[in-house]
Amino acid sequence: MKSVINDIRIKWNYVDSRENYTKENVLIDGDSIAKHRIADTKFFEFKTVHTGAHTDESIINYFDTLRDRFAGPPLRMSLEVMPTSSSLEVGDRVRVTLPQIRNFTDIAPFDQTIDRVFEVQQVTTDWTTGGMKLQLFGSSQKSGEISRTSANSVLLDAFYLSAGVNINTVLTVSAGAVTANGTLTGNASSTDGAIYYYIGDLTINAGVTVTITENVQLRIRGTLIVNGKIDGAGNGATGGTTTTQFVGGGTTDTIRTMDYLTGGYDPLKDIDFDYGEQGYLCNTIPSAALNAYGTGTATTIQETDTFDVSSSYVDDVDLTWYSATVQKAISQGIEEELPYFSLTNDQQTSSLTGYPLDLRGNSGGGGVPLMRRGFTFGSYEALYSIVANGGAGGNGGAGLLIISRGMVFGGSGEVDLSGGASSSGGSWTSAGGDVFYAGSGAPGAPGGLLLLLDGAVTNPDIDDTVFTANFGDATHGVGATEVDRSFLAVPGEHWNLYTVASWPHGDAVWNGAPSAALENTAATDAAHRIQYIPADITPAFSEDSAPDINYRTYKPIQFIEGSPSNQNVYLGKGVTISKDNQRFAYSQGGQGFNAASITIQAGIENGIAEHTISIPATEDLACSEMMAFNDTSDVFIEGRPEPNTNAGKLYIWTRSGNTWTNAQTITWPTASAFFGRTCAMRGNGRSQGFFVGTRPVGTNNRVYYYDNTGASWTQQQTLTNPGQSNSLLAEDNSISVSENSNWVIMGDVQHGSNDGCAVVYERTGTGATTWTFRQRLTITTGTSLNFLGRQVAVDATGLTFAVSSEYLVSGFKQGRIEIWQRDITAYNHLQTIYGPTDSVGSYDATFGRAISM
Repeated sequence: MKSVINDIRIKWNYVDSRENYTKENVLIDGDSIAKHRIADTKFFEFKTVHTGAHTDESIINYFDTLRDRFAGPPLRMSLEVMPTSSSLEVGDRVRVTLPQIRNFTDIAPFDQTIDRVFEVQQVTTDWTTGGMKLQLFGSSQKSGEISRTSANSVLLDAFYLSAGVNINTVLTVSAGAVTANGTLTGNASSTDGAIYYYIGDLTINAGVTVTITENVQLRIRGTLIVNGKIDGAGNGATGGTTTTQFVGGGTTDTIRTMDYLTGGYDPLKDIDFDYGEQGYLCNTIPSAALNAYGTGTATTIQETDTFDVSSSYVDDVDLTWYSATVQKAISQGIEEELPYFSLTNDQQTSSLTGYPLDLRGNSGGGGVPLMRRGFTFGSYEALYSIVANGGAGGNGGAGLLIISRGMVFGGSGEVDLSGGASSSGGSWTSAGGDVFYAGSGAPGAPGGLLLLLDGAVTNPDIDDTVFTANFGDATHGVGATEVDRSFLAVPGEHWNLYTVASWPHGDAVWNGAPSAALENTAATDAAHRIQYIPADITPAFSEDSAPDINYRTYKPIQFIEGSPSNQNVYLGKGVTISKDNQRFAYSQGGQGFNAASITIQAGIENGIAEHTISIPATEDLACSEMMAFNDTSDVFIEGRPEPNTNAGKLYIWTRSGNTWTNAQTITWPTASAFFGRTCAMRGNGRSQGFFVGTRPVGTNNRVYYYDNTGASWTQQQTLTNPGQSNSLLAEDNSISVSENSNWVIMGDVQHGSNDGCAVVYERTGTGATTWTFRQRLTITTGTSLNFLGRQVAVDATGLTFAVSSEYLVSGFKQGRIEIWQRDITAYNHLQTIYGPTDSVGSYDATFGRAISM
């Protein structure tokens, strides 16, 4: 049994910052265990195997050979052979036929003799006789199948919907195909505002161009088929402006004393270069210029100075003389090429991390200006003046991140993320008619294409036929020709040293320009990367990993209690906290016993009472159990359903600094409506509104939506449980608004003869907010009186909903929580969380009375 291996544990993807492995594959061979019992676990650890180049599928494939060899006890034998077999070497496979020896590893009947392939593991030779001995190895059992962890997609379906905008709301999409030109607008980082998703296979039709800007992230829950063009050329990081002045302003530098022994003074270190916006890929450096040396004095440079065209008085500033010059002019990107990324797929939070948020190409900086120098030979004093501006730099290419379950390029498909062109420098004409040009700006570098594949799908072949990633054009002065010093003594020429220097910084020469110009040079290989997304396999806990597991414990950070001598205070009957965690509010008193009030406290830990709202006895019955902050804790609402014969009121408070003011009071006009019995707020409150519920006697509950239309909040819409004749919608504050402010869910325990339900609305339309009914969440239990919808909660993005109930079991109520997940228009019931039972089996009916997400 020591030679059998049927339990393999592989740890890989070592993360230096955590000093631990973050991936583990467990390979269990059930067929081998059934026949030979479980063997000792075989452990492997690979520090240099990471998710950038390997997947869970790869790991299984790597170990298939090992499992095939040792799934059963291996067959070993020594065999003496004739010298004619001297060509055999270790690792060779030979067929061995031994009619005299029975092969007991064959399937019954066991009457077969050995006639099979063995592997040569050792060869020894008797040099006196020429005889040879072979040590042979053979497996006795084929390894059993192991389910592929990456054969299907490894990202949850919900991931694709967790952020961003549906592509079919931005582009013209018909039957899964983009049929017209359009633009996907990105951001400086591929965060929520730059994410576009599509559910299903998506084709960009031939002849269609989809333009992208900055960084764009595509999430395609299917295969992306590119028959048209995705164009992000020159749409990335913004290039530097023209070079017009010295540091501190002005076109004339201060008088400098030249040092004859060191070759003079480098004026470029005082030039005020605009390096442009930093991108992710490559370094850029602008074109060089010519310096014109006048023969006037240091303080009297004149346009009419005589100009001697000779190597003594005209010099090319080619960025090779001074290392300070080169470093001054270079605009640096972050990476010279797209590296492999250590990706983390966390299905508990439906998140994928580890990729860069900025893939744009680095922009080009402004070019070297043309400078004229006057000097006096006696003191070696020189004065530099800018006589022609350096050209503007080119934009970098846009960055494109694609997360999909496959990608295919058609015959006319193309992605272009090339850098943008720079502009030429200005010119200056000497008194003798000689024309000199300032340097062109640096062309932009290409943006990066990162393709992350979800599942074991075939990766596309990305080369320069489908992916264009060139450095931009460097535009030169009209008539300019590339020159070297040997030609500078020839008068009457149009000169410009325009060697373009944009390159991956791995090739950079810090004290000189690169050997070859890279304008229009392709960087296809450096600018793209394809990786497989790893499966979410949590490593088994071990003592070694203990330091890397973060346990979260909760402890009281503040304890507020009422006076023991003052009973019936009901302190904390209503409590709410702002989403920015800067303030919370709590109520006390009321119920006809003590003066009621609400305290707003600034600061969660060791905070101070910022404001106290006193509630008169005529309005204190519920003591404002219903209250809410907006996201930034500068708007606070609290409902009082009792005033005016239970008509109800809602008070709106706004904060300026630390001062709270009653900005508006909404009084319901009809008695017995209990207006304010439910309230919830979305977004920042001032512009995005809130919900207020009513409980009119003898009719259905309603929830009203209010928006701030300028000076005040006004009612915009009434929300109901459609078609329900006896509704308790949002009773006991069973209402929840998603953090992105696009979804609201409300419970209705009275729906369907008290079976209950939850009602989901989505914010739709443009301009004024409109709430559209989307779904009624119900569940069939086989019994009635489930009271589903007692409390509700929705996650930040409106993808997951939780609804509690009091499920009737054998005449007793049991608290439960039902979980749903939204997939575009489908709402899938995922799980039921059961309340606990006590030692005698009684159910906990209070389980789920309060839930949040």
